[in-house]
Order: sequence, then C-alpha cells, then structure tokens
Amino acid sequence: MEQVANGDPHKALQNARNALDRSEAPDCQYAWGKADGLHFCGVAHLRLGEHELARQRLTAALEIREHLGHGRIEETRRALNK
Repeated sequence: MEQVANGDPHKALQNARNALDRSEAPDCQYAWGKADGLHFCGVAHLRLGEHELARQRLTAALEIREHLGHGRIEETRRALNK
C-alpha cells in the first residue's frame, strides 16, 4: 500500500479500512487479509497523528500475524515502536 507510506494518509486509511471490512465478512475467513488491513490502518493512523487508534490497530495486527506466523511480523513491531 504505497499510499500509506508516500501518499494521502486519508485515502490510504479509506482503502485499508475497506480491505479490513471485506476481510471480516462472514463468508471471507481471510485472516491474513484481516492482519494486513489492521496493519495498514494502523500505519495510516500513525501518519495522521492518531496514536491511540494506531496502537489499537497495530496491536491487533501483531496478535493475528504472530498467530499466523506471518512473514511481516517485524514490520508491525517496528510500526508499534514509533
């Protein structure tokens, strides 16, 4: 999600939230998508200066990523330490 890192954080948050919402649909059951959506929402919240929301989303993403053995766990840990 290049928009999270370089573009408009509001648009990035909207896109990340949309992906997260779709991953949580009852018929989806896509835990990796949920973890990624939470991570990208958290990063967007960080860029917007919304630190409490960022911490909540990133903490939830980290929990899921650790449970899944996700390959980008450290990325979430680094974001949480900002």
